Amino acid sequence: MNSKVFEAQKALLTVHDAMNDDDWISQVIDALEPILGTERLYFLEPCRSIKDDGSPDERISVKSRSLGVTFERGISSHFCGYDSGGYSRFKDDYATYLHRAIRLAGTGAFNDTHLYCPSLRGAMEIQQEVFRPLRIERQLALSVPERRGESMLIAGYDHREAPDPNDTRNKALIYLLPAFEAAVGFRRALKQVEIEAIDACTQHQAFASISLDGEILFLNNCFREHLAAQQRRFDLMAAVKRFAAQLAALAVKDVDHSTLPVQSLTVDHVRYRLHGRLVESTDHLQPQVHVWLRCGAKSKVDPYLSSAFGLTSRELEVAALIVEGLRDKEIARHLCISPNTVRRHSEALLRKTGLTSRSGLGTLLFN
Repeated sequence: MNSKVFEAQKALLTVHDAMNDDDWISQVIDALEPILGTERLYFLEPCRSIKDDGSPDERISVKSRSLGVTFERGISSHFCGYDSGGYSRFKDDYATYLHRAIRLAGTGAFNDTHLYCPSLRGAMEIQQEVFRPLRIERQLALSVPERRGESMLIAGYDHREAPDPNDTRNKALIYLLPAFEAAVGFRRALKQVEIEAIDACTQHQAFASISLDGEILFLNNCFREHLAAQQRRFDLMAAVKRFAAQLAALAVKDVDHSTLPVQSLTVDHVRYRLHGRLVESTDHLQPQVHVWLRCGAKSKVDPYLSSAFGLTSRELEVAALIVEGLRDKEIARHLCISPNTVRRHSEALLRKTGLTSRSGLGTLLFN
């Protein structure tokens, strides 16, 4: 049994190398059939795609080898989506309860003995239409909760075959759980990157993928269009890279990555809003930062205020570059003046406007 379990662990972890889902499922089932003593094995996981109108389409994906397409479609047809807590919902209340109970229990190996109610299960449409024709009355499962729904590897049995809680097949599942959890985690990371790439390519939002050392890995067409329309495109790209570098710094700190950091900046009087996400590394995916860029309206100097404060045209140019986040040396290079001259203009701006910090110039002078 130990050697068979070891081979099954290796099969689960081939998710890193498998060419497609069918190859992986087939390898896993080949390894698990002799351990679990059944050919009625299937893999279930939440599936998210994008509809033609751009809205998310959340479904359940079912894959097997010997149970057939009719079985897979049968389970999917009884699936009703996810509730606000991320729990799976089915047409039958008892099926909804079973999935909810397993999800609440967390990651684990489950024997449905303690959840099994013959009268309730027998009355379910999904049991009568989908499971019973294949003589599936009882189940063992490996389950890992996802953000919405759960990923499960399930073995089906009839009443006579059903393992009791002390059966060696239950113990084998416990040994396989870490490998299954690792495989699910890898698939989750890969699917998230794929979803974001699809979103970036299909929606009208500028998207960039940047490595932790600042290399541009991918720019979608919308991002390229923003750069093409921006006279100071190199300054904009530099600002995006600085933002990505700030997110990359999170990789070495113990911080919560679940929220999307947001930053606003102005380049050539155009306001931009950046938000991003740090993508953790996997065996085949280097760590990277995903950045989304939103363009706002072009900011303009309030002519009344600039006149009231007695600001010169050069001081306004310096103020605009300060608001864009440029440092004194960068402003000096841009305007072909010395850093000392930039500091004098900056001091004049603060003196004339009565501000104590340069950070208030954008709010005061620009709209």
